[in-house]
Amino acid sequence: MIFKALQLCLWCTFPLFCFGMEEKVFFQSDKLKQLNLKVVEGEYTMEDDKMKSVPVIQMIDEQGIPYWYRRVFTEVCLTGECRPVDVGIYWECTGDFLGLEVYREPLTKTDHSDFGVWDYRKLMSILENDWSALREYDFEELVNEPSEDNDVDGISGATRKEVAKEAVENAVYTTYTLWHLIHLGEKEQLAGLSYQQFGKQGYLDKLMSDGRYRKFVLELFVQGKDIHASVSQTLILEGLEKKDDKEVNVLAMRALSLARMEDEAFQDKLATIYRQLSVTEKVEMISSIRNIESLSTFFYKVLEDDLNLENPWLCVRQLQLLKHGKTQSQKVRSVVEKLKLSEIPAVRKAALEF
Repeated sequence: MIFKALQLCLWCTFPLFCFGMEEKVFFQSDKLKQLNLKVVEGEYTMEDDKMKSVPVIQMIDEQGIPYWYRRVFTEVCLTGECRPVDVGIYWECTGDFLGLEVYREPLTKTDHSDFGVWDYRKLMSILENDWSALREYDFEELVNEPSEDNDVDGISGATRKEVAKEAVENAVYTTYTLWHLIHLGEKEQLAGLSYQQFGKQGYLDKLMSDGRYRKFVLELFVQGKDIHASVSQTLILEGLEKKDDKEVNVLAMRALSLARMEDEAFQDKLATIYRQLSVTEKVEMISSIRNIESLSTFFYKVLEDDLNLENPWLCVRQLQLLKHGKTQSQKVRSVVEKLKLSEIPAVRKAALEF
């Protein structure tokens, strides 16, 4: 996809420019070639790494999945000897980097030679790394003290060894500048902008229909964002069952601690999952369930059936939920009485407080 003419103007890092005609694209990353994006009307801004408000554009693909775009025209070294870069940066709605376009003229190196195919490939591999070592350095720290034999990217001195592997050869300042334009706080801001669009009809449904973004929605819920209960419950249940995806599974447990538990149908589904868990996982699930005032009949029965005095620590956790039962069964009462005689102080205390 080539970025088509936009009927608007944008402030970039330096001058004001308008999109009055189709831009010549000297480079376009592979992911962008697979998309056909169109602009969505609206005014959106975020803060750059200098705390300056800059405009971003919302775009959607043919399925209605949203993306973010920013055009930047900026210098990339301290001396003014380097050619400025004119690029378009694309992000997923999650704030993750999607791709890059280069306009007007190719990216160049210290000697003003153009980037080659392998240079662009190296650049993209670096830009796609959220945690590049480039995060740890200031602009002025990228090269060592000057020497008579070196002149790198318009500033005397050799590129630091620990930085060199994170940059295109002879283009450390270009690499550094682009990485920071993409990663330094942009992800969180763009994710927030995407969340603000959830109230629009169909926006959240589009994300939920694409498996790539369900984790993103769950992350927003864990961060305290207001996600509709039916959506958050669905994502929690899915995550708890994803034993092969530890990251999502842990995220679902964290989300469970924030979920409202008044929906008994939701509790019943949790109880079904609970039955399949190991003892350790059962303890973790029970410990994560909060905000509960009344335990569903089915979940109560599952916990009651699972009570076993041979595992008093699990019993203590189970009692934390069973106390919210509408009534207490004879079996539960009997177990509690026996736990009151435990030689383990914490177990005995939990039974006495039941």
